[in-house]
Amino acid sequence: MKKLACLMLMVLIVLTFSCCKNNENGFSATGADEYFNTFENFENTFTEIYVKEKNYEIRHSKYHVGDFYTVYDNYGNLLDKGYHGYRGSFNISQKDNVVTLEYGFGGTYVFPKYRMYDIEKGMVSRYFEGPIALKDNMIASFIIKDDRAYLTVQDIFDTDVFCKEFSINMDKFYHLQIEEVYFADDGKKVFIKHYEDDYESDIVEKSFDLY
Repeated sequence: MKKLACLMLMVLIVLTFSCCKNNENGFSATGADEYFNTFENFENTFTEIYVKEKNYEIRHSKYHVGDFYTVYDNYGNLLDKGYHGYRGSFNISQKDNVVTLEYGFGGTYVFPKYRMYDIEKGMVSRYFEGPIALKDNMIASFIIKDDRAYLTVQDIFDTDVFCKEFSINMDKFYHLQIEEVYFADDGKKVFIKHYEDDYESDIVEKSFDLY
């Protein structure tokens, strides 16, 4: 029992001092590399697989402290690995040759972040701030610069193909105002529906020309 208690204390310390940071690819959960490099045997012993597909696998801690995930391309090559804590939503889904990772963080409010993987071409996107909208190979999402929110529309995997940025006159808590983001049927515009001021105000719609 003393050995188990010491081990659990060590795990709690590691998890407590793991944090999140921004890197060149967008949001990243730190602590993942340390976990996989140092605690591989611990993972096999104290976590259990609860989702296993050809292109991704999720292990859940038996002590409910988080999820560990790995994503592979169609040829068995590792594309990504990471860890998500117990608070907020977490999901991996797949449609055709694209696997989508979704993080949700926050207590009362959820701040979703997404990452896509082209499992045929072996391509990995940056992290996208939600809410998002998808149209073919395009994605609409949001970024924060100087505490202000901006709408970005780009090719999912290559900004050299297409990338545009629009001011939306909202601060970094834009999530609390936006009701919906969507593309026009012809893909030439993006729309956002949002509360004009707060939840008691009217919902208004703005459109942004892409071409």
